[in-house]
Amino acid sequence: MSGLCGWVGGIGSSDSARNVIANMKAALRCARRDVDAEFIQTKSCSALAIAGASIECDAMEDGGLSVVATGLPIWLDPKYQSIASDTGTALALAKAWQDLGRNLIDVVDNISFALIDSNQAEALIAIDRMASRAMCFTEPEDGSLVFATMTDCLGVYPGVDTKVNAQAVYDLMYFTRIPAPETIYQNCYKLLPAQYLHFSHGATEVGRYWNMPYTDATRIDATAVSRELREAVSAATNRSRGAVAEDRVGAFLSGGVDSSTILGSLAACVDGPASCFTMGFDVDGYDEMSFARMAAAHFGANCHEYYVTADDVVDLISMLPKTYDEPFANTSVVPSYYCAKLAREHGVELLLAGDGGDELFAGNSRYGRQKILDLYTRIPRWIRNGMIEPGLEHAPFRDSITLFRKGRSYVEQANMAMPERMEAANYYSGRSASEMFDDDFAARVDIDGPIDLLREAYDRTSSESLLHRMMHVDLQVILADDDLRKVGRMCETAGVAVGFPLLDPHVVKVAAQIPAKQMMRGIQLRTFFKDAFKDFLPKSTLTKSKHGFGLPFGYWLREHGPLQEVAHAALFSLKDRGIYRVEFIDEVIQASRTGHASYHGELVWVLMMLELWLQEHQSVTLR
Repeated sequence: MSGLCGWVGGIGSSDSARNVIANMKAALRCARRDVDAEFIQTKSCSALAIAGASIECDAMEDGGLSVVATGLPIWLDPKYQSIASDTGTALALAKAWQDLGRNLIDVVDNISFALIDSNQAEALIAIDRMASRAMCFTEPEDGSLVFATMTDCLGVYPGVDTKVNAQAVYDLMYFTRIPAPETIYQNCYKLLPAQYLHFSHGATEVGRYWNMPYTDATRIDATAVSRELREAVSAATNRSRGAVAEDRVGAFLSGGVDSSTILGSLAACVDGPASCFTMGFDVDGYDEMSFARMAAAHFGANCHEYYVTADDVVDLISMLPKTYDEPFANTSVVPSYYCAKLAREHGVELLLAGDGGDELFAGNSRYGRQKILDLYTRIPRWIRNGMIEPGLEHAPFRDSITLFRKGRSYVEQANMAMPERMEAANYYSGRSASEMFDDDFAARVDIDGPIDLLREAYDRTSSESLLHRMMHVDLQVILADDDLRKVGRMCETAGVAVGFPLLDPHVVKVAAQIPAKQMMRGIQLRTFFKDAFKDFLPKSTLTKSKHGFGLPFGYWLREHGPLQEVAHAALFSLKDRGIYRVEFIDEVIQASRTGHASYHGELVWVLMMLELWLQEHQSVTLR
């Protein structure tokens, strides 16, 4: 399913309703059109539409009941599993609704769906465990519930305010995207992973049907679980192919552990050589093409390569604000798009990606750093406070000796509370809103908002493990609204479907049972996963440092005239919006010229994406 939209409890069955739902559907702007857009229902104060529905989508309409569903649901009751197998997911959901009402959420999970019962003015909407597709909603003053997979659709409904949410602008700067439950618009929200929304006669309740079931067990049988993991990944890769012909399926390949594992699994389940697609950059420190080539050769795959240039970035920049319904500022959209475009040019209809592996199997670099910092907190407090910290603070020549300076920095960070400590290097940590924003805008911003989002995810797990809690933050706050949006939207724009085998429920189940001490030995990342696949992956993949498709935007920004022109024009235009202080934007521009190219180049990219999105969405208001 490329997208859905609708409402319940609002405009009734009339020409007006059909016009509104038609305009909402048009706002979905789906690039893939496997099935022509289809109205499902416009009657009795409700409407539901889908656009660009794929083979994963199942829909039904019977009297006042309409259902659209997508994904690979897990049925917890064999009765409804049997109905789904015989007649499809949508009809099984409809039957469960008739039997159980809103409690149907207790018999199914890992599914995205929208169910409207117009006779009862009631709706139930849910998003899958990992939020692989967004679901947003708002409640206008007419007492209705309006929902869609893109925020642009909400603004089409009469009475929905498209005033920019100042907090979301700050969150965008902080995270490079707007994490759920916020959206770019005030009073419009997104569901978090594994959440559902129940609407009945004007009352709305949001709940959660699943949480990552981490274990605090001290040890498991590594051999048996490794075998189970290998089998789960293989089966998930095969399931992700669906009914797509073998020669129409390919894999993203960066040369890292996740993408190489998916390529190898794909190669094992097709008859001929598997196809993979990789990106490179002709910039020192950014090109990982050699690792991709070694992985492709190891699995006997046909590797298709493309070197992204600064000109490619310029060409894509103008497309991005039209593609994303909210400002989105992950620079990796560029290689993701050109990789998907390359695959499409070679006849591929479905790309398999390795997203989710870092968050499920402890692959993010900061996990190791945080474990090092956490060691300090295990030293008895009387030693820390009475000996170590006074010694570092009052030692002679403490400012001129590197060891003492590094020691004070280590202690300062180690003493920070979690999860704040995870963001210690964030450019915006510790800065006041008044330093960055115009006074009116600053008054609407809570600089603690991003940390509050992180803390909610950090605390919402039964595990006491530092590693599990960090992984849970990344699953909830980073994966869904960043990586999956990046890859999913760019693939759709290029005309290619995408699958994420590592997010398959069976793979997730295995990941959840691995104790933290076995998941990651010491500060070595992904040790359990690497051990499980050590006889499968090439040695070069197992030993390489983490990289991925990082874009050398900051480097090119200093060297490439046309890119400078586009970026600086956007930032100069942003100065006139009354959002930021002119001095702050000048500071960011200067830092991009003289500071760390990658770090400060990202700041420019974020502000540029915001301004270009505002130019594309001229109907929005800032005040």
